[in-house]
Amino acid sequence: MSLSITPNASSALKEALERNEREGDEVYRLVQDSDGNVTLSLDQQQEQDQLLTHEGEPVLLVGPPVAEALSGLTLDVDLQKGHFILYQTPA
Repeated sequence: MSLSITPNASSALKEALERNEREGDEVYRLVQDSDGNVTLSLDQQQEQDQLLTHEGEPVLLVGPPVAEALSGLTLDVDLQKGHFILYQTPA
């Protein structure tokens, strides 16, 4: 099972990409630090990345180690608080 993304989260990522200055075909990448914290950064796609899209447009990259760590989770956005959340994907 891989990481899933909700339509609200993919739409929010696309809107953020449109607002931010970026180089070339950069999109957001989920990055996990040594403490397990997950953040977003701009990056270009690498060969083994999982690519998530919104309406056919790339919005999020997930490298193999992070994809494995987040397998079975869903990325969503809390529209009231304006931040992204991860939760266990319902079976």
